[in-house]
Amino acid sequence: MRSKKLFLIFLFITYLNGVVFSQWPNHTFTDSINFSKRILFDSDFSYATFSKDVSFFNSSFSRNTYFIATIFSNNVNFFETEFLKNVGFDNSEFLGNVYFSYSTFRQDADFKSTAFYKNAVFKQCSFNKSNFSNSIFYQDGDFSGVDFVRNAYFNHVQLKSNATLIFDDSQLPDTLYFCNIYHIPNEIDLTTAKFEQCNCCTTEGNKYHYIDLFKSDISKFKLDYTHFKLCFNCPDSSGEIPRDAKIEMYKALLNNFQNHKQNDDYDKLYNEYLNFRVTSDKWYLTFPDLFLVSIYINFPHNPILSTFNIYLILSLLTFWFLNYLNTYVYEIPIISRSFSKAIKPRPYKLYDSIVKMWNAFIYTAILFFPLSIKQNNFKFENFFRPNGKISIRFCVSFCYILSVYGMGLLCIYYIANHFFHN
Repeated sequence: MRSKKLFLIFLFITYLNGVVFSQWPNHTFTDSINFSKRILFDSDFSYATFSKDVSFFNSSFSRNTYFIATIFSNNVNFFETEFLKNVGFDNSEFLGNVYFSYSTFRQDADFKSTAFYKNAVFKQCSFNKSNFSNSIFYQDGDFSGVDFVRNAYFNHVQLKSNATLIFDDSQLPDTLYFCNIYHIPNEIDLTTAKFEQCNCCTTEGNKYHYIDLFKSDISKFKLDYTHFKLCFNCPDSSGEIPRDAKIEMYKALLNNFQNHKQNDDYDKLYNEYLNFRVTSDKWYLTFPDLFLVSIYINFPHNPILSTFNIYLILSLLTFWFLNYLNTYVYEIPIISRSFSKAIKPRPYKLYDSIVKMWNAFIYTAILFFPLSIKQNNFKFENFFRPNGKISIRFCVSFCYILSVYGMGLLCIYYIANHFFHN
């Protein structure tokens, strides 16, 4: 009897001092609940239902805390709450507004597969490690002023209606994971974060926040390439991300920078992309694709460099077919005179190859840069072979010459347009 009285006295004293042992799994709370300014031990509210408002204002959870699959039917107040150990809100539902402003998560904060039906406010929170993978935001998720100490996971996040994620004045972590976000109704702006106190990963003396955008709509992200750097280690992917997927991420982000007219960021990323292609591909895979990249991505951004690259590649192609092109399809007299001197037998074949390469550059330049080509130079009599059949080789060569001419006009247009707008 005496021990029972002492135990009741102990419970009464701890209650007066705000200490609460909160084990309420599978419980339904029909009234408003106020756990404000309490120290909660061994808190387990898993599978519980809160029918009305809940307040944990300025409380402290001293041990691992569980709100797994908990339903909050109304507004929830976690304002200035401190979680000293791990906390899990996995598969919970917040049907009303939820406020975690100025709260501190000392260890892991797990919000996987959590549904936020109204505003989710995490302003000025401090996260050691946060995981919002597979969470659903029906309205805005406000992470303004948040201090993300370690990695933050937003993989497979679903943004409904006009919901967006706000990171104004936030201190971002070493690595941000935004993988597999397919539908993004509004732009996610990461350039408004706070960077002056960045203590994140270091590469060659520069500090970056690494960001993984694997299989996400990169056009809806706004970031720079001074404070951010692409990484390819999405936890959702089994094994290493495929090379083609990395290339698509590079191209999508290049398009993003081009559309936002972020020229400096574009140059940094483009150089990194070229280094990646050169080091990861075989030359016969890199060569044709970089040619397409020069036309499709880099062309409007840097038309002079792209024009030089295109001209160089076309000249190399012309080198292999120069004899046939000049003799049977489109004759340029200066090339013919050079041939008449070069075809004489010489002891050194290297000299003839150098002359032919020089002629290929001249031949391509005459087709590529002038605003017109001379119709009389075409040898249409070679359209038919001696047996009366159409010469496929002539047709292909004719189309190639027109393509070189068309690309030249396109390059001249983009160069003129570039100088006009600048």
